[in-house]
Amino acid sequence: MRLAEYPGLLHEWPPSGHCLSSPLRPVPTHCLDSLLLALQFPRINSKQWGISILTVFKHERYIRRMAAREEIFNTVFCEFLNKQRGKTILEIGNMDATFLG
Repeated sequence: MRLAEYPGLLHEWPPSGHCLSSPLRPVPTHCLDSLLLALQFPRINSKQWGISILTVFKHERYIRRMAAREEIFNTVFCEFLNKQRGKTILEIGNMDATFLG
């Protein structure tokens, strides 16, 4: 099963986001931005944590955000993503996600 089809991520991959230098500019819809780093972060006024994904495309940095999930899932998923640094969001979405099951 591809990551983009994984039930826990259905309709959330690729994650939405925006350009860091111009927040009104959305992330590239072609998903050819490359992963730089994935981090867990606390939601404002919440005990839940989400995931921030920093990417780059043509020297422009983007931040993609994923909704809060169980802490263990976030930890495993962030570890997985950080092993994929340099790959595009499209490539990552097409990867096998059986490890998440």
